[in-house]
Amino acid sequence: MAAPQADAAGAGGIQLPVWTKVLGWCGTAGLIYLLICAVSIISRGYAGLGGDAAHSMFAFAANPWVGLSVGVLGTVLIQSSTTTTAIAVTAVCAGALPIRGAIPIILGANVGTTVTTTLVALTSGKLLKLLMVGRARNILTKAVGRNAYLAMASGTAVTVLTQSSTITTSVLVPFAGTGILTPAQIYPVTVGANLGTTCTTLFAAFAVVGQDAKIGLQAAYVHLLYNVFAIIVIYVIPILRPVPLFCAETFARIAAERKWVIAVYLITVFIALPALVIILVGVL
Repeated sequence: MAAPQADAAGAGGIQLPVWTKVLGWCGTAGLIYLLICAVSIISRGYAGLGGDAAHSMFAFAANPWVGLSVGVLGTVLIQSSTTTTAIAVTAVCAGALPIRGAIPIILGANVGTTVTTTLVALTSGKLLKLLMVGRARNILTKAVGRNAYLAMASGTAVTVLTQSSTITTSVLVPFAGTGILTPAQIYPVTVGANLGTTCTTLFAAFAVVGQDAKIGLQAAYVHLLYNVFAIIVIYVIPILRPVPLFCAETFARIAAERKWVIAVYLITVFIALPALVIILVGVL
């Protein structure tokens, strides 16, 4: 009878020492503090440029379509919607960017961050399937698939702690690709991760002081409310909830049969189209 218990303990996971967990939490708090300090430094840098110089830096993003494209393309290039939104909010706080120009950039960052999960889905094909067996697979499935709203809260919490929705979604996407979890189980976690990433924007807004700090906080709340309303409209309403899942499964089926569709989709939607809009509308 001892052998099954030993196997279960080995497959269930590794128990970390208490001091390791404490160091981990301290490290998380330290990274958040560094983020706030970095945002404050960026804000002072914008302020030091002077009003005219700071405004000229973002003058090309006055058109909302250009701002949206900047958010998409910038997030694709740096692989972090957190950085993109934090810079946008900081620029608003410093008076370098009007709030009307920051909102499209923030919304574009929400779109651009999906590139990472697409790439993860393409590159993570058979090792993970071999590793995730036995009790470890059952524990992960129960943790994610037990309750949709609990899974959503878990996605939000993990994203707040890691300050990256990319980490949360990228960890789970391969499990769907290997059949360990269904897209329906990962769906609420992804929604929660999108909500959790808005906390970074709030941190950025709170880190800045000055006459335009209130406007920057307004931009951060726009980011938060956008994701909250999206959850209410798309996920809470039962009729609309299956729509994103159906569209995703349909596109995945087409892309699996025709690999070139994925390359065309990524290059066109996330690189060529935003760059074209920026050049034609913002520059020319």
